[in-house]
Amino acid sequence: MKFYTHTDFDKSHLTFYDCQIIHEQILDSSNKLDNEFQEYWKELLTSCIEYTEARAKWLLLSREEKMNFDSTRTTIHNKVIHNLKLIRALALENNKDCSWYEKFQEDRKRIGDFANYLVYSYAINAR
Repeated sequence: MKFYTHTDFDKSHLTFYDCQIIHEQILDSSNKLDNEFQEYWKELLTSCIEYTEARAKWLLLSREEKMNFDSTRTTIHNKVIHNLKLIRALALENNKDCSWYEKFQEDRKRIGDFANYLVYSYAINAR
């Protein structure tokens, strides 16, 4: 078993700082009092929590377990992407700046990094 630290990852990731900026930009481009936004945000967070759990387990799984779990993990990741796109669409409907979405570069891993950041932010605030 390998023991990982935060410095062991692929360098194409979004940094904590990158995620913080995107998070702030999303909130700035959204009407946080709008019920629809609140619903989309909750759905995004729920899918991020599921994704983070799946991603964190990945390195602990055997090759066979990974093969059995991979489609589930992909489905969960697709939910995160879908929910993030709903939030972007809502902001676009309200003529808000959505340049934050471009920072993901349509890269699933970068979107996954952001999902993990959101979960971390909510988890640390729930203590």
